[in-house]
Amino acid sequence: MKNINKTDQKELLDKFYNGETSLDEEKLLETGDDQLSPEKDLFRFFESERKVAPPSFPLEKLEGRHSFLFVAKIAASLALLVLFGYMLFNYFSKDAEPVRWVEVKTETDQKIINLSDGSIVTLNKNGSLKYQEGFADRLVYLEGEAFFDVKRDEARPFKVLTGKATTEVLGTSFYLRWLSGSAKVELEVSEGKVAFSSHDRSLNERVFVVAGERAVYDEQSNTIRRFESFDPNLIAWKTKQLQFEDAPLKKLLEDAEGYFGVEFAFGETTISNCRFSGTFDDPTLEQLLDALKYVFNITHEMQNSKVILKGSGC
Repeated sequence: MKNINKTDQKELLDKFYNGETSLDEEKLLETGDDQLSPEKDLFRFFESERKVAPPSFPLEKLEGRHSFLFVAKIAASLALLVLFGYMLFNYFSKDAEPVRWVEVKTETDQKIINLSDGSIVTLNKNGSLKYQEGFADRLVYLEGEAFFDVKRDEARPFKVLTGKATTEVLGTSFYLRWLSGSAKVELEVSEGKVAFSSHDRSLNERVFVVAGERAVYDEQSNTIRRFESFDPNLIAWKTKQLQFEDAPLKKLLEDAEGYFGVEFAFGETTISNCRFSGTFDDPTLEQLLDALKYVFNITHEMQNSKVILKGSGC
């Protein structure tokens, strides 16, 4: 390659400093006249520095391959930002997924429901039990009547919402009854301790009911009444047993109506205050009527779906 004079070498050096030299021109600078040693030394210094840390050029001087690489880097950065934003959106949008519900309904038969936490619910006929899939929150909605045998978990209370009342326990067994449209919610505790409260914040009251007690929430008066008594016939549909101890005949027939699903009426009101003590195990309607005939000499007749009781008195 030919040598270049001092003037040409200075022009090439100016082009080199501005990043405008070609590879052939840089080789020409490298092999230039040794008499131009100051310029060559200066060139070699800058050349060595460029190999260690390539110079950064202003944006307006980026052309060809340099411009393409710069744009590619920006595009890759934007793609990463979009991907990261998408991942964040998916993570936080999980909470917005629709809640899946499980609903168990009964019509003419009872049903035993085994919940994932180990609790067991016996749902009476014409009832409904609803809860979230997975049952992580231990919350159920009840319509009708059911008996709850709750697995104890002190870290996660078990809650039942019935009408406008809430029943909350850690682990116990109890009975609840609320019929759609009814103003009353009935609670009876078989074991342990239960917290009973209203959804109405104006009633700042939480009643604790223990085993052998019952409570009634009245929506119309917005009150909770607790009774230190236990009526075993409220769960006769589950135990298959009717128990009476010196009970007036009127009370006996009210319990029998719920158990057999028939309506009773008195032909003579004088027999309504007759009192009865006894236990019926898995009785039929005929067995009950035979017992009343034997004890009180009461007869009966059927009028449509109603049972009419007749007698002269106790």
